[in-house]
Order: sequence, then C-alpha cells, then structure tokens
Amino acid sequence: MPPPAAVLVRMPNWVGDCVMATPLIRTLRKGWPDAKISLWTKPAYRELFECIPGHDEVIFEPKDKPGRAAFRNDLRARRFDIAFILPHSLGSALDVLRAGVPAAVGCREQWRGLLLTISVDRPLVGLKRQREPMVTEYLRLAEAAGLEPDDAPPRLEVSEASRLEIDELLARHGRDPARRLVGISPGAAFGSTKMWEERRYAVVADELQERYGLQVVLVGAPWETTLLERVASRTLKPCINLSKETIGLRLLAALLERLDLLVSTDSGPRHMAHALGRPVVVLMGPTDPVLTNIHLGQSRILRAADVSC
Repeated sequence: MPPPAAVLVRMPNWVGDCVMATPLIRTLRKGWPDAKISLWTKPAYRELFECIPGHDEVIFEPKDKPGRAAFRNDLRARRFDIAFILPHSLGSALDVLRAGVPAAVGCREQWRGLLLTISVDRPLVGLKRQREPMVTEYLRLAEAAGLEPDDAPPRLEVSEASRLEIDELLARHGRDPARRLVGISPGAAFGSTKMWEERRYAVVADELQERYGLQVVLVGAPWETTLLERVASRTLKPCINLSKETIGLRLLAALLERLDLLVSTDSGPRHMAHALGRPVVVLMGPTDPVLTNIHLGQSRILRAADVSC
C-alpha cells in the first residue's frame, strides 16, 4: 500500500496501556514521516499525551452520547486512510467502521475479524493462542501494515517547565535534596484486587526512611486522595504527601522522573516511571505478568505464585 496521508490510532483505555503504545507511535512516525498521525483517546488523559512524542494531534472522545454522534461525523470528515485499533473490544472496531476509515488494523479478538482489513492473531503454541506483551502486540500491528517495528522501550518526555513546577512543589512540602527520593504508589484502577494492604505500605515507608535514610513521597491520582491520606496516617515517620495538591498526569510524570525508586502496584504510575527510565519495584497482584514482560530494565516484579484468585 502507498504511504498514508492521515493515520488514526485508537488508543487503549488505560494509562499504562497508552504508555506501552509509545513504541508503536514511534514506528508509525519513522515509517510514514510525512503522514499526519492523530491519536484518539479520553479527555482525562490530555496531560499524558503532552509527554508522548511523535504525533501531530490528539482527538478527545466526548463523554456524552449527543456529542459522540458529532464526534463520529468529525472523524469521517477528516478522511483518515488507515486506523490502528489498540483496544480488543468489538465496539472500538465498530467505531472506526462508522468513521469511514477504509483500512482498519487490529488484533482479531471479540468476534471482530470481519471488521478488520489487516489483522493479527495471538501467537499459536500447540493448539492454544498465547498472550504476549502488549508492546509486542502493538508492534505486530505495525509490522502487519508493512512497517519495520521500533522495539526500543516505551518513552515519555517531560518539559523543563514541568520539572521546575514539581521541584517547587516538592520544596514547599519539605523535600530534602540531600536525601534520595522514593515514591510509593498504593493505588490501582481495578481497586482492591490489585492493591496491597495500606498498613504494609506504611511499614515499607518507615523502613525506607529509618534503615536507609531515604525520603518517601506518596504518589497517586487525584481520585486517590483518601487512600494516600490513610497510608500517611499509618506511618510513624512523616512522608511527603501531595494528595491535597492538584497534580495531573503532566506533573505526575515530572514527579516520577525525579524519583530514585518507585514502589508500585501494576498500574499507570508503574508504566510511566519505567518509560522515564526510573527503577521500579512492582507488587504484582492478579494481573497477568506476561502482558508487561518486556523491556523490564530496572523493574523488579514481586509476585506470589499459585494464588487461586
């Protein structure tokens, strides 16, 4: 196929998955340097995409039903040549079909194979389809479209203005520049099934400070304010707690970049820190480690084996 003029990428539905899609975006930019690359995502992730290079624009899907009809009409008017559908849902493929994109690339899941122009399957081992790292799956979509995959690790970029802003914020909350900074991120999008006990996080925070002289900052999303405050209330030694500050994904990236280590669940901050080159200890709950088992670098996974759930 000739190089497309306009490329649409239907981004995943979670922060961590969006970060794992950055190698695909790099691949599209390298393979089709003259194409206009548009990313379709949620309005809540606006600031995250300020940290993702390689695209020309971000299109935000409205939350309300009346706005979605106008949104589909707008997509159709843009006349995209090809769309990469990263979610596995049938609905995401139907949305691209309604937008009138002539070529749709995606994984053959959820009975949507007939809606895809170019499709890939999970790897077949024996008679069973196997799960694979999401980075690998996304790059296989690009390869199926005739591009050479860029298999370097996921990457985010932080602006100098964001760095200055987070440094000032940390200083106001008692940041000691002489001590190394460790982040603890206790939250997770799927709630308690992916989370460790709050009291255990508090014990870890105290041990890191008392035994190693490190300074601890609690890391979380704006909706995790109560969780961070509960963890902070259980610590014997004070932590930096920014839960009452307005920190979006842009400043969260700047904060994670400043860390010497992050202790996290398998959640968005874990993937963001990894994409910023920071060491991460991941407390892996019931999620499948295979989906992220690539480019682990300085990441260390702690997981109990053979848990029934």
